[in-house]
Amino acid sequence: AGSAGTVVKWSDTETLADGPITFSTNDSTFAGNITATSSGGSTYFVNFLASTGSAYAKFYQDSNNHMALYMAATGGTANVVLNSSGVSYIKGGNLIIGGSSDSGELLQVEGTGTFTGDITAVGESRKIRIVNAGGAEAVQLLSDSSGDGQLRINNSAGTTVAFLYGESGAHNYINQPLSINTTTAQSGFELTVSGDGYASGNWEAGGYVAAPTLYTNEY
Repeated sequence: AGSAGTVVKWSDTETLADGPITFSTNDSTFAGNITATSSGGSTYFVNFLASTGSAYAKFYQDSNNHMALYMAATGGTANVVLNSSGVSYIKGGNLIIGGSSDSGELLQVEGTGTFTGDITAVGESRKIRIVNAGGAEAVQLLSDSSGDGQLRINNSAGTTVAFLYGESGAHNYINQPLSINTTTAQSGFELTVSGDGYASGNWEAGGYVAAPTLYTNEY
């Protein structure tokens, strides 16, 4: 009925001796469960090997008896590691969650995502951006090459209309009418303030300044 080397026929009452088992035909079918038990820690105990090249998928039991799955491309380097207790990583390509269309980024989420912790982009010249349907950047939150922070709000064409910059002495601007303490802008004015205003320095206006009561100290 069989041996430790090759299975020819195997009934429920027969037991094979210890040793590797090779099935003599391809496309074998198993009607019941298949259980593979590791021989001990630090062991690859289930190995799926490609017909050519060095690609594989292997189940691994580490020295603390935790399980992991290692997957390698044809070069034989494990680019995907799913670890039940420890570090897991994917470095062989992009990861898409919620879809299958690849836009080229390492991590892509199609749908709504929720984060209960912080989102951190580490390093200089990093950005978090929102891109509109036309491909233009609508909002950018970034750090420059010196580590100074920037917030850019753009119009639909990608042109910046509001710019806040943390660099010392940098010019910040808003190229749209601005209202303070109100949601309604006064027609014809670039700045609308509802309430009192105070300036500890000089105020220079190239056009009109309108207010119910305006106090000035000449200089």
